[in-house]
Amino acid sequence: MNDTVKKAIEAFGDSTRYEILKLLRHEGPLSANEISVKINKHRATIDKHLKILSKVGFVTRAVDEKRGVYVYMLTEAARSVLDEFNKAVKEGRSIKPYISIPIRRYKILKVINTVIKRLVYVPSIIFFSLGFIGFFAPVSTFLFRTIWLCIFLMLTWAWFFFARSLLRSR
Repeated sequence: MNDTVKKAIEAFGDSTRYEILKLLRHEGPLSANEISVKINKHRATIDKHLKILSKVGFVTRAVDEKRGVYVYMLTEAARSVLDEFNKAVKEGRSIKPYISIPIRRYKILKVINTVIKRLVYVPSIIFFSLGFIGFFAPVSTFLFRTIWLCIFLMLTWAWFFFARSLLRSR
């Protein structure tokens, strides 16, 4: 899609902008207040639409020295696009622009891989927690609690390195 068509779609994407373009085409340069009165829309709304139209290059702004206000006028690109649009409408052709919007899709494998990366360390946390809970449990001897802690710390260490090697192999 060429640049002019994209600009036309953005300019004609709102009925107010189309009304502004038609008004400027038929009446020539007008101030934002005059456009606001003739279209019967709030001045802030007209300013917003004029900003969009000037961004796409369909309207230019100049100072009217006599009145001391800014006036807006159509560019040649806007005149030609407006003429083509009106010609197509008079001929009864439907104007349906084709817009291609790329969609970024998340692959399910990436999501699953991220979940696995997060969950693979959960057993290490559980083993570590069980070790400390058992160490502080009111059981018969200090030796038994220390052995309990050492066993679960070894399980934590083993699972942690197993999980790391598993993730590296992917």
